[in-house]
Amino acid sequence: MPYLTANSRFTVLSPDGRGIEMSYISSAEIKLSVRDLGGSALVVIPREYQTLQPLPGLTKESLYNYIRVGYRVKLELGYDGQYNAEFTGYIRKIESGWPVKLHLDDDLYPFKHGDILTKSWVSTTLMSVLSYILPEYKIDCPDLNLSAGWQINRQSRYSALQDLKQQIGFYARIDTDNKCAYCYWPYSFRVFDRHKYVFGVNVKKNNLTYNRKEDTKLRINAVAPSKNGKKIRITVGSNDNDARVISRNFNYVSSESELKRLADKELQTISYDGYQGSITGYGLPRTMPGDSLQIIDDRELDREGVYLIDSVQIRYGSDTGYERINQLSYRL
Repeated sequence: MPYLTANSRFTVLSPDGRGIEMSYISSAEIKLSVRDLGGSALVVIPREYQTLQPLPGLTKESLYNYIRVGYRVKLELGYDGQYNAEFTGYIRKIESGWPVKLHLDDDLYPFKHGDILTKSWVSTTLMSVLSYILPEYKIDCPDLNLSAGWQINRQSRYSALQDLKQQIGFYARIDTDNKCAYCYWPYSFRVFDRHKYVFGVNVKKNNLTYNRKEDTKLRINAVAPSKNGKKIRITVGSNDNDARVISRNFNYVSSESELKRLADKELQTISYDGYQGSITGYGLPRTMPGDSLQIIDDRELDREGVYLIDSVQIRYGSDTGYERINQLSYRL
């Protein structure tokens, strides 16, 4: 990759529109994952900003006059004067002293502090519950019946979503800008964007191991409701103690044999010859959780493959530069 100079820009805005724009920061670390409902970040502000020049029309004041818990933030990173909005959200916590450390939550922060919801259903669907929690959002989710009903008891929207996600077992990507909620099974391989890493070109380092399908130890605990409302449970895969255990919810099935067929098919899908571990690239391309990553190694052409990205850690600073650590999930 040609030599590029990394740059940063950080903006904080109060509810009344007062704000400050910082032309650089000391460091930042962003954590995003398909497994988590929302992302987080840590931004470190250098000592030079003890007093600063705010946005046009305002006078110099102490930094602490412009940062408060709950204020909106935008972190932009890039190269050679170009910027990409890598994180938008709110200040969750401020560590006092110098340098100042700001702990940030993404745009789901208001979901934790807004309306309190209470509702129960005798029998419903995943779509119905999600539509109640996110009435202004377009929902894209599996067709799943909740025959045993569902209950939300004095919970924030975030808490209600988290319970639903954890108990049913789906992944979620909430797009607050476009008001869209994507919910999908962990191993249904819902892919958003595709990127390419080539060893010797745009790979900084890696912590990858290449595993064979026959050496992969996986066990699936499958659950599905039957037509009479009772839950059917079955386990398929390796019985070894060190096997990776995956819980998977299926929709209505007519018998235990049907559930076993579905679980066996799932097991075959997620057992593969390929890489496991993490691979680190530069700030570009902008890989994100849920995207796919094509890995090319001219020395090992038979190992070329496309993988689902499980999580991304974005780092910026004098020690790290601008980089993305991608944790791989399964081969597509």
